[in-house]
Amino acid sequence: MKPIILFWFVLVAPVLLVHRATAQAIPPDTISHDLPIAFETNTNNQIRWTTYYVSTNKFAPYLQKDFTFETHVSLADNVQDKIQDFFKSTFTNIYNVLGLTSEDEDAIYDIIDHVYHRQLLFNTYQEYMEMLTELEKMGSHILIREVAFRRITVKQFENNRLLVEAVWTVDALLHHVTHNHEQQNANCVQFIIEVSDDDELKIKAENIVSIDRFNIYQ
Repeated sequence: MKPIILFWFVLVAPVLLVHRATAQAIPPDTISHDLPIAFETNTNNQIRWTTYYVSTNKFAPYLQKDFTFETHVSLADNVQDKIQDFFKSTFTNIYNVLGLTSEDEDAIYDIIDHVYHRQLLFNTYQEYMEMLTELEKMGSHILIREVAFRRITVKQFENNRLLVEAVWTVDALLHHVTHNHEQQNANCVQFIIEVSDDDELKIKAENIVSIDRFNIYQ
């Protein structure tokens, strides 16, 4: 069963980062959701936000949809452009980590450093290192064939923090020693993104709304 679990995990990476630590408590009602969510604290009394897998099956049609962008708040055109570019370029680039090995520590760190706020960066790095190590033990690797954003919605903007909901699809191939598995995912995730004074964007928190899996073990 472990390869099945791992395959599901890497296809939704970089969004399924369970027990994500944050240095400041994010109010539970900051992001609306229909998921079971548990708030715990670690040894440093930091909030740990645990999200569980759920499929609403409502995002399957997005496999065929074109990209749309909308905002529920007033944003300058250049900020709207930055948000779209952040997800469609900078965030999407994170999937390149899956083409690396556990020996590529510096390259992995550099890729995710462009995306995650310092509060999330080190946990994210550790999770990728563990994932790549596990793949190598299995004699497996991941080939991401396409990452396509289908919808980005800005829902709030307060205190230099954006609440953004994004829907994107992933087409990937998991190669084992003797065979391959194809799978497509449609992911809907809500993000809290911090905007710096020079409009640099970094993800500060994530909440999975839905992960819809298709073509399992075709």
